[in-house]
Amino acid sequence: MWEVSEIFVLSDLHLAAERNAGLFQADIALADCLRWIRSETQNSAVVLAGDILDYLVPEGANLVYESKQLYTRTSEILEHHPEVFDALARLATSPLYSLVLLGGNHDPEMIFPMVQETIERRLGINSINPGIRWLVQGEALRVRVGDATVMIEHGNVLDPWNRIDHARLQAVSSLASRNLFDADLYQPPLGSRMVLEVVNALRKDYHWVDFLKPETEAVVPLLWQLASWSQKRSLFNLVDEYLSMKVVAFNRKVSNAHHPERLYLGDKENEDLTSDQAFKSWVRDIHEDQRLTLGNGHWPKKLVDKMQLVSARDTFFDIDAPDDSAQYLTPVFDNGADCIIHGHTHSAKLNKVPGGLYLNTGTWGQLLSLPKSYDDTSVWEQFLERLGNDDVTGFTRPTLARVKYSASTNSTSAALLEWQNPAPKVLAERHFTGRQLGWKGSL
Repeated sequence: MWEVSEIFVLSDLHLAAERNAGLFQADIALADCLRWIRSETQNSAVVLAGDILDYLVPEGANLVYESKQLYTRTSEILEHHPEVFDALARLATSPLYSLVLLGGNHDPEMIFPMVQETIERRLGINSINPGIRWLVQGEALRVRVGDATVMIEHGNVLDPWNRIDHARLQAVSSLASRNLFDADLYQPPLGSRMVLEVVNALRKDYHWVDFLKPETEAVVPLLWQLASWSQKRSLFNLVDEYLSMKVVAFNRKVSNAHHPERLYLGDKENEDLTSDQAFKSWVRDIHEDQRLTLGNGHWPKKLVDKMQLVSARDTFFDIDAPDDSAQYLTPVFDNGADCIIHGHTHSAKLNKVPGGLYLNTGTWGQLLSLPKSYDDTSVWEQFLERLGNDDVTGFTRPTLARVKYSASTNSTSAALLEWQNPAPKVLAERHFTGRQLGWKGSL
């Protein structure tokens, strides 16, 4: 296991082949943050924990993994964000820092050697044994910071909607390394297919489709109202496939679904979460009432009512409220982890959960919040009308995680930070006092 004195974790940058558009619009802020890490710290590890690049946009993106196309698409992303990759290059080429890149569900292409080589050249690394580590086949990173064992992963492995089939993707990568390709070997997850088949076609008219969360509960019903009939068919087929997958998984459920090995290989599909129940309720409504469409410039009251229920359950912006995934982490804590850091959900978190400390890095992408559940119906109708007119703007809450060992106090701290130029602000912090006592609020 690696040992480091300090580690920074950023996730869900979503750097795409576009600038000042889409999810990521924070080039200068991110570059400033990376430069701050280099100037204010030493002997640190920097982890980019998945969805670093976004290969699912812009419109017209596809999944043909041919070498020339992989090089072109990767180069286009790098060219659109020069400040960010200049700042990363200074970290990657310094002996005082380690750079680790993890794959996510928007950038599984990072498994391909062609992509890795293109990124390394841009970072100024030309050696066959570069000072950069790639964890892009679904594995997690485990490091020791002081007495605390920290496990870092993107987090999509616990999301059946966005789980990557790494075994099949590895088979495609193996062929691609020989300049061969079999398009039938790999199928992207349902969430990626929704982006490719539905979301991308709507992005130019409804810029908010990238920003609004939670994805399946809030975004899918709204997409249904705005999509063309052909897009509706694609969307319905995707959600129907998702629910069918859940039924099949539930029917083959084993006696202990929380056994860690089974959990991380797919047994979460047989769990019936609150979000799944809300999702199924919406799908039932579509089955029963095909007239749930936008008509005469008004959003249907049934949709307003359901969105208010989604908002009542939504804890997206509450740092202290754990993600759904937190309830599945106990076996991983039991097997030696003291702190688990995820990304993926875009929802920044720091909270104690059974077994240890859970951190979510949040995102550097744009965000958009729902009105409050208790807001008057007219507030909701106005909000939905603005969505229909694309008259809403996103905002950023650029967050990252920091875990640091202090020799002077002989303790390890874990913090959720928000970048506020010229330095990050601590949003929440805990201190590790050993596995017996766990994480405390302050020293």
